[in-house]
Amino acid sequence: MKFRHFQIAVLGVIATSLVSGCGFSIFIPGSDEVRVRVINNTDFDVDPGVEFGISENILELFDSGILASGEIVEADIDCDDIIVLTATEPAQLGFSADFVLDSLPFFEIDFDYLCGDLVEFEFVGNGQQFDVFVDVNGANLF
Repeated sequence: MKFRHFQIAVLGVIATSLVSGCGFSIFIPGSDEVRVRVINNTDFDVDPGVEFGISENILELFDSGILASGEIVEADIDCDDIIVLTATEPAQLGFSADFVLDSLPFFEIDFDYLCGDLVEFEFVGNGQQFDVFVDVNGANLF
């Protein structure tokens, strides 16, 4: 009976954190997916170039398309399919010029993120200040 009360208490804390808007994330043991979220917090369209695959030589484009300003796209990807994760030459599509970033390093499962984790690519800034931040469960990775 004590274990049941503990479960209810933990669920209450999680629900309270989610409702209050905290960036609370939890690793789910046994989960077989990684959630990837791509956020465009710039004033222009962004081609994020996010790719994932079973090796650095076998990559698949994350199906986000061109993201409009303020747009967010996310998907759950099977852990066996997301051994590596990167962004290849992400670009901000400006009025008179495009701003292209260098490709990001390869992030690897079991080193940089785990099954059950949330990996976020957040694009920020405009023009010369265009940049990308990569977080895992709210902690900065890149």
